[in-house]
Amino acid sequence: MLDHPSAAAYCLPGVRPRVVVSAGTLSLLDRAELAAVLTHERAHAQERHDLVLLPFTALSRALPWFRWVREAHDRVALLVEMRADDKARELHAEEPLAGALRRFAACGDRITPAGALGMGDRDLDVRVQRLLVADRPPRVLGATALTVASILVALPVSLFLN
Repeated sequence: MLDHPSAAAYCLPGVRPRVVVSAGTLSLLDRAELAAVLTHERAHAQERHDLVLLPFTALSRALPWFRWVREAHDRVALLVEMRADDKARELHAEEPLAGALRRFAACGDRITPAGALGMGDRDLDVRVQRLLVADRPPRVLGATALTVASILVALPVSLFLN
């Protein structure tokens, strides 16, 4: 719990990951929305999404002048957020997480520290629209997306090491 009036919900990755929620978030969200957000953030910690993003973050810092490197980082970051959204959607209905995302988007005083996995500014509309689509993607698509993301993680690292 972070005693701060701004809205914040994020995961601090590491050996002992922590989910941080601010007082501003507690006053912003209702109980169902907060539960969905906590499940979303716990998914980041449990599935070690920080390790998925690590090679892309390293490459984007090492090669900042290549637009495709930055875009690859941004797309993988979006996929990681969508994966955490899916985990939250498994335990909660679509609406609480979508409502929480909308409230975060409307709230002008969000904070997420650098290096944290959380509700950032980017792609909130895309994520909300995806959550509210009536048909969920079949499990085969989820497994395929996970496989593609894993390959995307391994490929830049293997190319960089060669």
